[in-house]
Amino acid sequence: MHHPKPIFSAATMYELVGELKQGASMLKQNYPNKISLTAGCDLFIRYVTTARQDFSADFASHKNQLVRQGREYTSTNSGACREKIAHLAEGFLKDDTVVSVIQRAG
Repeated sequence: MHHPKPIFSAATMYELVGELKQGASMLKQNYPNKISLTAGCDLFIRYVTTARQDFSADFASHKNQLVRQGREYTSTNSGACREKIAHLAEGFLKDDTVVSVIQRAG
């Protein structure tokens, strides 16, 4: 999959999150399945803002690492994700367990 070179000018995490939100909005304009795209973008932005960040390197290096992780995230197919979730859940979800999944319109 070809990835255009990102144009990030952010010098702070706050600016980077703003750029990610802007990029997510641009994607949603051209993507037919907005629900899964919105969920994926929201999860990645939440990861960027809440995951323990390593700022021992300069911020540009940190942004490059996040871009690499974002590309890895987008290259994972949904079938592989479902398999991984099923594998991780099988240890605590027993037969006949009811799982409620709620989707909110957004």
